[in-house]
This record gives sequence, C-alpha cells and structure tokens, in this order.
Amino acid sequence: MKSYVHRHPVLTYFFLTYVLTWTCWITVFLIFEPYIASPELAPTTLLIVLEILAKIGACGPGIIALILTLILNGKSGLRDFVSRIFKWKVNPIYYLFALLMPIVIFMIPLSIELMLGESFPNTIAEYGLIGFIFHYLSRLLLGNYEEEIGWRGFAQHHLQKTYSPIKISLIIGVPHAIWHIPMFLIQSGSIDLLIFLIYTIRVIFFTFLVTWLYSKTQSVLLTALLHVTVNESSLFLAVNTIQGILILVVIIAIIGIILILFFAENRTNVDDIVET
Repeated sequence: MKSYVHRHPVLTYFFLTYVLTWTCWITVFLIFEPYIASPELAPTTLLIVLEILAKIGACGPGIIALILTLILNGKSGLRDFVSRIFKWKVNPIYYLFALLMPIVIFMIPLSIELMLGESFPNTIAEYGLIGFIFHYLSRLLLGNYEEEIGWRGFAQHHLQKTYSPIKISLIIGVPHAIWHIPMFLIQSGSIDLLIFLIYTIRVIFFTFLVTWLYSKTQSVLLTALLHVTVNESSLFLAVNTIQGILILVVIIAIIGIILILFFAENRTNVDDIVET
C-alpha cells in the first residue's frame, strides 16, 4: 500500500479525499433530506451534529494532505509542508491580486446587469460590515483554507514537478468541481445539470488563477485568500442572469489563461522555482 502511495501520491490523495468528504456529506444529506424543504423543523441538536460532520467533510482535502505528507515524507516533510501552509512573506502584489482581483472580476458583469436594470445584491446590507468580516473569516478558516491545503499544498505541489500549469489546472479543476456534488444535494435536495455544468466550468477556470498564484508564491495562505475572496464575491456581488454568469466565466477564463500561458512558473522541478 505504501509503495502505491509513493508511486501515485496525487491519485491516492484524490481517492481518499473523496472517501472522507463524501462519506461525511452523503451522511449529512441522507439524515437532513426530510428537513430540506423546512429546515426550521429539524431538532437543534441534530443540526449541530450535522454541521460538525459537514465541516469535517469540508476539511477532508487538508486532513488527507497532511496524513499523506507524513506517510510520504516523514516529520521533516511535514514541517516543510506546514511552512508552505502559513507562508506569508511574499511580494505584496500577490496579496493585492488575491484580495482585489476577484472583486474586479465580479464587478464587471454586475455593472453590466445594473445598467440593464437589475438591482444591486442586498447581501451586504443584510450582513453588515461586522457580519461580512465574520463571514469572510469563517469561510477562510472553516473550509477554503483546508481545501487549499490539499488542492494546492499537496496536489499541485506534486504535479508541478512533472506537468505544465495548464495540465495541472485541468487535473485539479475537474475533481475539485465534482467533489462538491454532495454539497449541492444538501443545499437543494437535487442537482440542476445546467447549473452544475456552468459551476464546473467556472471552477476549472478559477483553478487557472490559483495555479498561477501558487506557482509564483508557493504559499497556501495566498491561494486560500484568493479562494475565499472568490466565494465571498460570488455571494456579495452575485450576478443573477445567464448573460451575467456567462460574462463572468469568460472574464475568469481570459485572465486565467493569460496568466497561465505568459506569467506562470513553467519549470518542472519545484525546487528550481525562484522564491519571490
């Protein structure tokens, strides 16, 4: 078993991540399904237990990444991994990219919608400034950070020794999108194939942005900040029309492909990547 993990670390990572996350999330779905239409009827204790189980599932990518790193590289490798998880000394321009670029991207289709008569999302007014900050930090610490520990900190870190950034983005992007299927079931009880297809395409192109950022910084922290800013932008700057969603996907695709083709680190050995 250990020799297989050494030969196929990324494939093993994908498999075990799916097993852990989907076991948790499908269990949540099966128990919560009778209450999806009327969640207020669910017992409070049950909701707390299901929420904890859902969070464990969300942390699946990070949990599996840490376990496999310890198996593959021992304590010294784990220390190196942890240093990349919390690496914050990078060029400030990458912080600006992670925190502002998603906002710029989402504002373009939203502005077009506003000019066509759509109303501005009232999510910010509902949450307020304090609520927004709390929501941002909770998403960062209880989901997005743990995801990036696995998708970038483990999977991309291994893949970039062999594959180009474009291949890395596709290899990670598709499984990353499919990984969310049980969460769609928990939220609505079913999956709209068109919505999920658009979502998958968006995730793949979003992966181009994150692949580029990790290739330049080797920092899981920076990719987690980008990830949560994208998610928060999709909530607080949400577009409501098919045209707006398509424009959003096209913009992400153009920016992601340009960054990958012209500005990503293309060296095959991660040890050769120059520290920023």
